[in-house]
Amino acid sequence: MELSGSLANNLRNAIASCARYRGRQVYRETMLHWRGIAHEARQSAIADPKVKFAIDALVTQLEIALIEYE
Repeated sequence: MELSGSLANNLRNAIASCARYRGRQVYRETMLHWRGIAHEARQSAIADPKVKFAIDALVTQLEIALIEYE
């Protein structure tokens, strides 16, 4: 399923930001924001099973990108 709208854009932007900041320190608030986006996306996937697979794929990419900052 093709995602459109702010949720998919927010996930893609967070993934891109993680890539841009790779190897640099990131503010705690930025990490909380990125994790919040992932959390909201997971909740949306539960609420709308039609987009679950696509959202899960983007959230997984974001979570993998965030592992570097832990």
